[in-house]
Amino acid sequence: MKISLPGTIGDLPQPLLVCGRTGNAELVYIRIFANNKARVGVEFWGLRADESDMFDLPSMEAVLDVKCYLPAFFPKEGDDYWRLLPASIRRSRRTQYFIVINNVVRLKGPLEYDIRPHSPIYFGRNPLGGSLVSDRFTGTILQTSQSQF
Repeated sequence: MKISLPGTIGDLPQPLLVCGRTGNAELVYIRIFANNKARVGVEFWGLRADESDMFDLPSMEAVLDVKCYLPAFFPKEGDDYWRLLPASIRRSRRTQYFIVINNVVRLKGPLEYDIRPHSPIYFGRNPLGGSLVSDRFTGTILQTSQSQF
């Protein structure tokens, strides 16, 4: 997805992408700090939340390219989707997550988290609630897409 930052400081976690249902969701967020700094994070509802190190932003109004690789986005082993991918990629996509900002991996980690198939996906808003991520992104979601690979 492409996002435009709001130009304001707000270290409250703002949702970029939320996938799942209340009580069983993956919530990708950004925190924006003074001096063109930010952190991205992901909350796995009921399991844990992980957050990146602080990184520099081009500006407080920058347009960022955000890629999220979450196990919930990929089918179970045996699905036809996997037939063209090497075993190492299949294993990685089913057992790890990655958050990439402007082609730099900002956050990654191992993960075993079951989420219901065909869960709803929300961009820039969090209608599911929870205790960490706010209800909306104060910037603009400019573009969303989901690639085959």
